[in-house]
Amino acid sequence: MDTHGVDYAIFVVILVVSIGMGFFHAWRARKKKDTTNEFLMGDRKMGTVPVAVSIFASVVSGTIFLGYPVEMYTRGTQFSIGVVGLALSWVFSAFTFVPLFYRLRVISVFEYLDARFQSKYVRLYGSIITLLIMTLHSGVALYGPSVAFQVTNGFPVWLSIVISSTVTLVYTTLGGMKAVVYTDVFHASCMFAGIIAILVQGTREVGSFSRVWELSNRDGRIQFFNFDPNPTLRTSFWINVIGSSFTSFTISQPTIQRTCSLSSLTKAKWSMVMNAVLILLNNMLLVSVGLVIYAYYANIECDPLQAKLIANQNQLVPYFIRNCLNYPGISGALFGILFGGTLSTVSSNLNSSAAIVWQDILKHFFEHLSETRKTLITKILIIIFGIISTAVAFAARNVHGHVFQMVITFLSTFSGPMLGVFLLGALFPFANSKGALTGGVVATGFSAWIVMGSLIYNPHDKTLPTSVEKCNATNGTFPSPRNYTYFLRGHDESPSISFSTDGINESVLLMNWTPAPPSENRESKSYSSPLIRLYSISVYLISFVGTVNCVVIGLIVSLFTGGRRQLKPDASLMIPLFDRICCYLPDCIRRHLRCGIEYRENESASTENVPPKEGAVYDGSTTDKPIETSNDRL
Repeated sequence: MDTHGVDYAIFVVILVVSIGMGFFHAWRARKKKDTTNEFLMGDRKMGTVPVAVSIFASVVSGTIFLGYPVEMYTRGTQFSIGVVGLALSWVFSAFTFVPLFYRLRVISVFEYLDARFQSKYVRLYGSIITLLIMTLHSGVALYGPSVAFQVTNGFPVWLSIVISSTVTLVYTTLGGMKAVVYTDVFHASCMFAGIIAILVQGTREVGSFSRVWELSNRDGRIQFFNFDPNPTLRTSFWINVIGSSFTSFTISQPTIQRTCSLSSLTKAKWSMVMNAVLILLNNMLLVSVGLVIYAYYANIECDPLQAKLIANQNQLVPYFIRNCLNYPGISGALFGILFGGTLSTVSSNLNSSAAIVWQDILKHFFEHLSETRKTLITKILIIIFGIISTAVAFAARNVHGHVFQMVITFLSTFSGPMLGVFLLGALFPFANSKGALTGGVVATGFSAWIVMGSLIYNPHDKTLPTSVEKCNATNGTFPSPRNYTYFLRGHDESPSISFSTDGINESVLLMNWTPAPPSENRESKSYSSPLIRLYSISVYLISFVGTVNCVVIGLIVSLFTGGRRQLKPDASLMIPLFDRICCYLPDCIRRHLRCGIEYRENESASTENVPPKEGAVYDGSTTDKPIETSNDRL
C-alpha cells in the first residue's frame, strides 16, 4: 500500500499543531507572573471538559491501540469486561480520593503521604516508584508506535522515536500544563477520528458488522461472562473486573495534578466521571476494531500471525491497515491515533515527573530562588526526563514480546501496592509510617516476584485457534482482496518474506516459507507445584494482590509498632468511607466505624471554592492553617 499525500498531510498537521500549542501558551503567559503554580497547575483555572479529556488521553497511549485489538484477535473479548471495574474505580475515586486531595490543594500527590504519616521516607518511596513507572511507561509508549510506522511506511524506528520525543519536549517545556491539556484534547480528537475511520472502512471490507459478529462468535471470540472463580485463569469476568478496579491510575500524579488544576471540587468530580465515560467509549471502539481484524482474516482463512507473515503481534494492526485498507487517509488515521496517543501519554508523564521531583525533593533546597528561577528548574527537569525516556525507548528495541502485555504487567506490579499505601493512609487512622512503608515495599517485592516467575514459566500461553488453510504456500497464492507490495524481515529464525502483486489475483513469492507450527494454540501448562501455581495467578490480578498485601501487612506492622497509641490524624486527611457507604446505619454504629475520627458534615463544602495558596497543604478548615509536613520540620 502506498502512503498518499493526505496521509503525510495529516502527519505534518499533528506535529505542527502540537508544537504550535506550546508556542501559543508560552506567548499567552508572557505577561503573567512566571510561577511554578502557573506552569505545573495552569494557575488552577483549567476547564472541566479539557481536563477530563486530558486525563483520558494520558491513560490511553498508542500502545493501547496496538495491543487491545490483538487481545481480541488472539484470545477473545473476555479481557474487555475489565473496563467495567476500571470505570467504577474512576467514579469511586471521584467521590472519595478527589475531594481529599482537592481540599489539600496538593501539587504532588505524595504531599498527602507526608502530611498523613509525617514521614519523608513514605513520601520518597511513593515518589521514586511513581517516577520509575512513568519513565519506563513513557519509553515503551515512544517505542511501540515506532514499530507500526516501520511496518506501514518504512520509517526507521530510531527516527520515529526521535521525532515523537522532540515534539513532546518542545510543547511540554514551552507551554506547561495548559499546553499539555489542550494538546491532549487535540490528540484525543485525532485518536477517536482515526479509530472510527479504520473501524468503518474495515467493516466495509468484511461486508457488515453483523458479518463481523457472526464470524467472531462462530470462532469463540465473543465471550464476556466466564464466571469461573479460578484465579489461575488468564482472564475471566471476576479476574478482569476485580483486577482493573484495584489500580492506582485513579490516584496517579497525572490524574490528581489535573483534577486539582480545576477551580472547584464539583468540576474536579465531573472531570473524573466524564473520563470514565470516555474510557468506556474507547473500549467499545477498540474491541470492535479487534473483531473486525479477526473477521477479515477468518473470512479469507489466513492468519498472518500463525503463517508468520508478520514477525510478532505488535505488527498485526499496522499490517492489516497497510495491506487491507489501501485508501487515502487511512494510513494518516493511523498516524493520528499513534502519534496522538504517544504524545499525550509522554507529555503528561514528563510534566508530572517534573512536578514530583520539584515538589517532593528539590523545592526545600531552592525555596530562596525567585519564581522565574523555580519555573526554569522545572523546565530543565522535563528535558532531563525526556532524554531518559528516549533512552528507555531505544533500549526497548532489544526486548521481544507483546508490548501491550509488557505495559500491563509492569503497571500491575507497581500500581497495586501504591494504591494500598494510599488506602492505609485514608481509611485506617491507626496506620503509621512504619506500616505504610513496610507494606508498600514488601507488597511491591512480592508482586515483582510473582511476575518474574510467570514470565519464566509462561503458564498462560493458550490462544484461540485460527486458520492458515488458504495462505496456500504450495501454489503461491494469497487471498488478499487488495494489491500491495511489501517486504518484511522477521526476527531471528523468521525468514525474510517478499511479496509482489499483479492484478486481482496476487502472486506471492515466499522464500523458504513454511506455516508456523500451532504453538500459539497449545493448551496452558499444568503444574502441580504450589510455587508454580502461585506463578500461574493471572497477571490481571497482580494489582489486586499487591493492594491487599500492602494493606494487610501495613495494618499488622502498624498494630505492632504502636499504631493504636499514636495521635489521631486530622479528619481532613481521612476519607469518611463508612459514613458515605453506610449512611443508613445508626450513628452509634457509625461512630465505631470511624475509629475515633469525628468528621464535619460540611467538610467538602468548606473548601469548595477556597482560593488556593501556593505551597500550603490545608487541614480542611476555613482558617487556612497549613498542615506541617516533614519538609517543614527539617
